[in-house]
Amino acid sequence: MRTGSCSSQLSGGNDGLNTVVPFGFDQYYRARPAINIPQGQALRLDQKSNQGVGLHPGLAKFKDLHDRGMLSVIQGVGYPNPNRSHFKSMDIWQTADTTGTGDGWIGKYFDAECCGYGKGESGTPEADKPAESQGQPGIAIGAEAPLAMQGRKVKPISFETPTSSGGRGRMYTSASPSPTRRSPSTACARASIPTRPPDS
Repeated sequence: MRTGSCSSQLSGGNDGLNTVVPFGFDQYYRARPAINIPQGQALRLDQKSNQGVGLHPGLAKFKDLHDRGMLSVIQGVGYPNPNRSHFKSMDIWQTADTTGTGDGWIGKYFDAECCGYGKGESGTPEADKPAESQGQPGIAIGAEAPLAMQGRKVKPISFETPTSSGGRGRMYTSASPSPTRRSPSTACARASIPTRPPDS
């Protein structure tokens, strides 16, 4: 059975403290007397450790995924001397590089593990062994694939919605230059490729 991984990038404003709610901490309620999530409404994540952390009550489906071992919450992620520019910070986050330059962090994984030359080969051939196609490793749902998915060799396909374009997506080709941080679609050549056979 083939397995996969799903990464959700939610761009825009998000109230992190009311998404993953620290209901077990009095400081949270003192700092947010009018906009807190009541303790009894938070969807508790830590049944065993009793750390007082839960999800917003509107995230019941995420709670179900968590309980089935299909979702993890990682808190306190950052880097030293954070950059206060929104755009630079997004570049740093998406490249996993404090300079905010280079390929995306998921793209680097695709290049190393999904290049067709065998796992861990970082996109280089093993002797005379030809590359073996492993299918399209990265598919983005959105107007354009995020910088995080842009690799040096393996490029993602992007769909506006799961059912858009009549089964046709935008492929970022290996000849495409690296995307700009604000508008990847303007910097990437795109080719429509079929993802299912045409109707006969």
